Amino acid sequence: MSTEKVDISLQSTDISLRSLDSSFEPPCTSNTIATPKADYSRSVYLDDTDGDYTPAALRARHKSGAKGALTLRDQEKHIDHLKKENFDIKIKCHFLEERLAQLVPDQIDAALKQNIDLKIELSARGQEIKRLKKLLLELERELERMQRAAGRGREQELEEKLEERDREIRELRRRQNGHGHEAELEEQLKEARDLLEESNTEIERLREMMEVRDGEDRGDSPLKERVAELEAANEEWQQRMQNMADDYEEEKQELVGSIESMGAKIEQLLHRNEAQMQERSESRAMDDG
Repeated sequence: MSTEKVDISLQSTDISLRSLDSSFEPPCTSNTIATPKADYSRSVYLDDTDGDYTPAALRARHKSGAKGALTLRDQEKHIDHLKKENFDIKIKCHFLEERLAQLVPDQIDAALKQNIDLKIELSARGQEIKRLKKLLLELERELERMQRAAGRGREQELEEKLEERDREIRELRRRQNGHGHEAELEEQLKEARDLLEESNTEIERLREMMEVRDGEDRGDSPLKERVAELEAANEEWQQRMQNMADDYEEEKQELVGSIESMGAKIEQLLHRNEAQMQERSESRAMDDG
């Protein structure tokens, strides 16, 4: 009756261990209980895709140089795999302790040694997990610091660009206000025309006086000299007025073209400033977030 109870207990333990490790061999039911020959070199919770994240593989990548440096993603995966193996080892230790109570005295030393090795490995894995967690936290803080520094640098760059655009706009507006010279030219041209008209009136009046005196005196007189002087001055004023009109028209066309160009450039700068201010606001919002 006692033998059947032992067999049933061993079979139930065998089923539990098989669910955790497919390589586990059930003990014989003879008077001498054999030590289970389970392969604990690999976790039952890992598959073939986890080979690159085992401690040995990650240490090899770390020693290989800069190209093998662990990224945050690798660190997180490594921690997850270590947690799985840690849990796996705890389960194995639990069932090994249960089996230990059933072993005969001559097999206890071997089982204890195996149990101690597993506990040492479990402790080492726990320390490695703590170290990697600390490293991951430091990397996250460094990444946040770099992002904040980059955001501040970008904001300062945008502020400098905005100031430069404001200076350009002020300069263009100042130059645009210089079209007041056009009004001054128009005033000068108007004065020249009035003076020319007065000169023509004076010449006409003198001609009439010459015609009246022509019948009385056919010789030269100061009046004729005055008329000649006025006619010469009139021609000079006409030439000057024509030159002024030509200069005025040419400068007017240049001013119109300059004003149109400055208006388009101001509009372009205003749009660019709006875009940069929007980008600056988004950058600040990301930093605050």
